[in-house]
Amino acid sequence: MRHRMIRTIQVLMILLLGLPAAAMAQVPDGILVFDLSGSNEIYDFGNFSDCETVSEVDFTITLCLEVNMVPNGKGKYAGTAILEFSGDINGQLIGPASGSIKGSDRRDGSAKLKLKAVGFLNVAGFSFETKISLTCKGSINSIGFMTSRCQIKVTLIGEGSASISAFYGAQVAGGAWTITLNVMPIDEKIFVGTGHDTLNYFYTVKGIYNAKKGTSNVKATGVKNSGSAGAKFQLKNLTAAGSAEARYKVQGYKGSTSLGVE
Repeated sequence: MRHRMIRTIQVLMILLLGLPAAAMAQVPDGILVFDLSGSNEIYDFGNFSDCETVSEVDFTITLCLEVNMVPNGKGKYAGTAILEFSGDINGQLIGPASGSIKGSDRRDGSAKLKLKAVGFLNVAGFSFETKISLTCKGSINSIGFMTSRCQIKVTLIGEGSASISAFYGAQVAGGAWTITLNVMPIDEKIFVGTGHDTLNYFYTVKGIYNAKKGTSNVKATGVKNSGSAGAKFQLKNLTAAGSAEARYKVQGYKGSTSLGVE
């Protein structure tokens, strides 16, 4: 686990005044950068595509699923998806998609996806108005490969319906991530600031410095009334050297880890 801390004001004072670093312990002021990796990696299944060929009664169909969704700080997804039929049945159906993800530093992530779409399918030379309902449940392993089983209900309006099972797999985006906090003191004890991470979430930061211990506790909370709401990152016993105990709930993942200096 890597950590780096940029203390602009402290570095300038050391260079200009020749003060030793040990004498500079004080309320945090400047830019703090934390890198999280390994079991604390976070994955995003909002954009993926895969195809599977299935046989149902007298039909052989290739079903290609393309998903384009955006997650929020709580790990809830919203967007669109396309299900394309080819083979003995042809057509493309597009509709609103939603989903969620849950994961932790102790187990693989679990993902859910739902899609409802309408359009037209061509069957045996005839065009039918069609609606589909798709529900997927899957898992994302420690290197970001997702496997998902989907149940698809296909309804040809006025003709009846059928259910189809399909399996999809894809390497999804994500992995190691970084959070950057920019803080400034408002007195000898309290400091505030803003933050952002490489997952595109933005934070409001509050912290308290304990002069007797020479450590700080920090809370970074996703900006309210935005897509970042629900994201949380906390530090306990942050030292001037940059070690701390970190806890996070970000994009449906949660975990805790010890941060230190290499």
